[in-house]
This record gives sequence, C-alpha cells and structure tokens, in this order.
Amino acid sequence: IAAVREIERRHRRVHGKLESPVGKYRAGTSYDANDPQLQLWVHATLVDTAARVYEMFIGTLSDADRETYYEESKIVGRVLGIPDDILPRNLKAFRRYMTSMVEGDALAVGEAGRTIADSIRAPEHPFGLKYLLPPLNMLTTALLPEPLRSKYGYDWSEPRELLLRAMVTASQAAIFVLPHRLRFFPHAYRALNRESLRRPESTGSEAVA
Repeated sequence: IAAVREIERRHRRVHGKLESPVGKYRAGTSYDANDPQLQLWVHATLVDTAARVYEMFIGTLSDADRETYYEESKIVGRVLGIPDDILPRNLKAFRRYMTSMVEGDALAVGEAGRTIADSIRAPEHPFGLKYLLPPLNMLTTALLPEPLRSKYGYDWSEPRELLLRAMVTASQAAIFVLPHRLRFFPHAYRALNRESLRRPESTGSEAVA
C-alpha cells in the first residue's frame, strides 16, 4: 500500500498538453498519468513483460500457470486504481488487448518519447555500471514488439539475435545455482521463507520469484 501511495503521488505530477502532434494526437491534446486507460496500458506492459522474461530465462509456464498469473495480476491493477470494468476479463482477452494496442494506432512515439527512452538506456551511472548497460539495453530492445521497436527507431539484426540467445542460455544455466538471497528480490525471498514455514515438507526448489 505504501508503494501504491508513492506511485499515486508521482502520478499526480504527470499531466499536461502535447506541445506538438504525435501520431494521431494533435498538439494540445491533454494527458494525465491517472487516466485509467493509460494506467491500464502501463500495467499491461509490466504483466506481459514479466511473463515473457520469465519464460525466456527460467522456463515455460503451463497454460494453467499463465491463467493464474494473469488473474493474480488483476489484483495489482485494481489496487493501483484501474477500474475492474476495463481490465481484460481473462488471459485470452488480455492477449487481444495487447495485440490491438501494439498493432493499432493508439501508441505513438514522438521526439519527447525518444528522448526519455534514450535517457533510460544511457543514464548517469557509476563508472563500473557502464559495462552492464549494453546487455540490458539489448534485452530491452529485444523485448519490444517489432512495431514499437520501429517507432522508436531501434535496429535489430541477426548478430544481436545470436548474442541474445547466448546470453539467455548462459543465464538459464547460472540462475538455478545462485543462492536464494541473490536470486530473489528481498520481498520475494521473505515470501519464499514464509511459504517454506507453512509447508515444512517443501524444499522451496519449486518456488519462483
């Protein structure tokens, strides 16, 4: 709840009017981070990307697990203030929504959007972290659906695809030998411990973050 309140506080500052036309949106079009449709899109990108990254680096989810994951993600959406009547009803509806957004004209990338994206890909950082940015940026670009990648002007190539596959293979081999304290975020680690206490017969090996 504290995290939700912080998100709400930050969202209150994000509103205004477009200074120039972007895609189908004219200059002067109003925007507000608390617009439920905009909140739904941000929430949907997080839900979609988390599942895709998990299946890329950890393993394939069953259809039942995918359905359960989506149903539980709706709880987060509701807590963040997204009205229940605009949340896709089930996983099938969610996938239709994602396809319509990615392939339709609702999403547009203007100069301001490209500037913000570039600042995320190349932030100010301590010297040592600069070596982590290229693989992270490559993964970010790879996860963008092709229509959005093109709108941002990001290139993709066969050598990058091969490098990504090598990175994924190495990560899959390494992640399961990491100690839980390194593998899981602190809140996930605490939840894992609570689950182990509730089920003493469990080793926790089947738990996922």
